[in-house]
Amino acid sequence: MQVDITPTPGKWIVVAPQGRVDGHTAPDFETACQAQVARGAHWLALDLGGVPYMSSAGLRVLLATLKAVKAQGGGLALVRPQAGVREVLEISGFLNIFTVVGNISDLA
Repeated sequence: MQVDITPTPGKWIVVAPQGRVDGHTAPDFETACQAQVARGAHWLALDLGGVPYMSSAGLRVLLATLKAVKAQGGGLALVRPQAGVREVLEISGFLNIFTVVGNISDLA
C-alpha cells in the first residue's frame, strides 16, 4: 500500500492511503499514521479519496489514530471518503465520532 504524507500550510498533516484498506494493508496504514504522531504531528487529515474499500481492520486504524492524536491534544479529520467507505463509516457509527469534510481546504 502506498501512503502519501503531505504537510499543509496550517497545522494539518495529510495522510493519504491509496487502495484498499483491509486486513492485509491496514498495518501499513497504521504504521504511517503512528509514525506521524511519533514525529509530533497532532493534527492529521486522513484523505480517503484514494480508498475504494475499508474493512473493520481499517476502522480499527482510524480509532487507534484518533486516540493517539487526542492524547497529544490534537485532532483527526476524514477527508473525501468515497461512497463505499462513507457507507461503512455511517453503518459503523463513525460519522458521529469523526469530523468528515469534502476537501482539505474545509479544515480550519
